[in-house]
Amino acid sequence: MTWDCDHRGERFVYEEGEVFPRSLVHERFGTHPGKGIWVNNSTKTIVAYDTVTRLECGYENRRDGDIFLYYGMGPKGNMDINSRENQAVIKSRESGYELVMFSETNRGEMMFVGQFVCMFYRDGVKALDIVANERDAIVFEFTPQFDVERFRELCPPRSCSDPAKRGGWKRIATPL
Repeated sequence: MTWDCDHRGERFVYEEGEVFPRSLVHERFGTHPGKGIWVNNSTKTIVAYDTVTRLECGYENRRDGDIFLYYGMGPKGNMDINSRENQAVIKSRESGYELVMFSETNRGEMMFVGQFVCMFYRDGVKALDIVANERDAIVFEFTPQFDVERFRELCPPRSCSDPAKRGGWKRIATPL
């Protein structure tokens, strides 16, 4: 399955598992390193980046069964549910934005994982931040909009920290 994107008058086609230079992905979407969620209003697209520095920066993105758990914005302290990026993901279905994810395979290379929908998010998930302090995180449940077997192949299971294994969080549906 592919995802077509029109951007700045050009049409780009992405196929699950295809690898691109990170600089090309940033050029096409107007993004840059250091930020995991980008909202592009001109293409009505939300781009989520899963990077190799995830745990060092306080994020524990990982596949859990047939969904991808993607940590919200904010590397230090409790995550803010009201940040522009977190709200964009929460309201993506309601606002008609497409949600896509790229995963860093090596420094300088990004793999297009695919298109997702965020139907639920978790609030109050315990996690460590960038300076190893425990905090409350927001974790989005990304459901793939492509073949689940391909999703499992592209996103192998990863372990998580002890705080992330604890319960106590709330699962909340996103608005339609």
